[in-house]
Amino acid sequence: MAAHLTDLKSSGIPSVTKDDFYRKYLQWGDLVFCCGQHPIARAIEGVTHSPLSHVLMAHLPYSQGPWMTLEATVTKGVHFGLLSDYTGFQDGTLILARRNLSFMQRLSMLDTMAGLIDDKYDWRQEVSIVANRLLHFLPVVHPQGELYCSGLIWAGARAIAPFAYQVDAAHPSYPTPEDIYTDPSVEAICMLEMPAA
Repeated sequence: MAAHLTDLKSSGIPSVTKDDFYRKYLQWGDLVFCCGQHPIARAIEGVTHSPLSHVLMAHLPYSQGPWMTLEATVTKGVHFGLLSDYTGFQDGTLILARRNLSFMQRLSMLDTMAGLIDDKYDWRQEVSIVANRLLHFLPVVHPQGELYCSGLIWAGARAIAPFAYQVDAAHPSYPTPEDIYTDPSVEAICMLEMPAA
């Protein structure tokens, strides 16, 4: 089980090189958690008291690569992207995590999530979730064909229902990256640090 993170340096997660990240550790279906500098990322990190602000699923559609992502972002909604877009950044950290799922369970998650391609990113819902966690009387905006990053991962996990994530009981339908990361079935594998230039 991955423990709540307050500080990456004292987390005990082994730091690896980019080459080792790709060649030794990364497997398709793995979760990649991001720690970033974007204002939305900082807001999420502030509310969850965790450095985790984004989560995506790694996918290798062809044996020779490239590594892809299946994710929901503010600019593109639910889409396939390139993992190299994340490993090429400076001044950020990626945490590789994994669940012990069978090939068919991972495939079911991937198929469910891929079926949501082109859904818009629901930044209003994400902001309302953050606001509701700070001030419980504020309402959560309910999605209308729109998802946010951990909401997409949550939707994929529901496809393998008995293996869905356990999340904050007060917000069971609105998981944050931290909720996904601290699920008892998630194991942190390694981290890739990309220092500032």
